[in-house]
Amino acid sequence: MVVGLLGGIVALLVAIYLGNTLPFFYVYVPISLAILIPVDKWFDSTWRGTRSRVGSVINPPLPEQICSRYGSLYVPPEMSQKVGIALDSLAMLPLNALRHAPENETCGWYIWGGTELPQDSIFFQPLHVSHLGTYCPELTPYLGLAPGWRILLAPGRVDVWFDENLLEPR
Repeated sequence: MVVGLLGGIVALLVAIYLGNTLPFFYVYVPISLAILIPVDKWFDSTWRGTRSRVGSVINPPLPEQICSRYGSLYVPPEMSQKVGIALDSLAMLPLNALRHAPENETCGWYIWGGTELPQDSIFFQPLHVSHLGTYCPELTPYLGLAPGWRILLAPGRVDVWFDENLLEPR
């Protein structure tokens, strides 16, 4: 960074000495700004927005907008409620989520990775909604969908649909 600043000062002095500062502003200023931003930040997701394993989300839609788009009521879970999540499967694609009716301390969401919904009762672990952004940030805008909705997220693919079977008592 210091080298970039010193180089900029030298380039400006040379441009002033030669009597033409216009090329300095067209060429050097953009380059010096790029130097001021560390190279590892050029592709860093926290610098430009959010990058996830199912795509880049620069300006994710608001949960209310998603509910409106699909015709769902907006029923956001409380941050203190729990979801059932298969943490060991989240590296697999696609990312799946479905929402049953809330029960006890849960909000009804079950989240897993992969193509098959496991039938093993110990597959899902409880996790507070407030921690979901750490494990699957690409899913958080969809959490306001009402019970009965399902989500499938994969690279270049977003499927959201209503499944009335999810509203039947378990």
